[in-house]
Amino acid sequence: MIVYRVEREEFLMVWPSEGYRHDNGRWHQMGFPIVYTADNGPLAMLEALANSPLLPKNRFLVEIKISDKVTIYEPAIKDLPDGWDETPYTEENWDFVSGLIGDGHICIKVPSIQAPVSFNYLLFAGAKDFKKIFKINRTIPLPFDSRLKGL
Repeated sequence: MIVYRVEREEFLMVWPSEGYRHDNGRWHQMGFPIVYTADNGPLAMLEALANSPLLPKNRFLVEIKISDKVTIYEPAIKDLPDGWDETPYTEENWDFVSGLIGDGHICIKVPSIQAPVSFNYLLFAGAKDFKKIFKINRTIPLPFDSRLKGL
């Protein structure tokens, strides 16, 4: 399976990406090693826009191949924590994902807030052999059109 992520140019050589170290996310508390990816390039771009106050610059679309040996865990919507899709993010979301990781799940499929018919894939950066099971296929320069943020 192929997933996508938008990355800053200066972090292209760092895999797994370490954005998780600097801020909380919907599904992780700062410092918990989760890499967010999307099931398609446009969703990865939309997620980058939603999480940036300004138009992203010097970005690349990163195409990632998930090994066929990886089991992708997809919780049912009814099993997600109450308020999973709200902001601010909740400890229940963080506990939910850290519990799944503790149960041995290293790739978790969750619905996207930005595009309800698409999905995000949470990759556990602490997984043994992470770079072998989540391999970067290619990187593509990604200029964002200024009309996307009205700038």
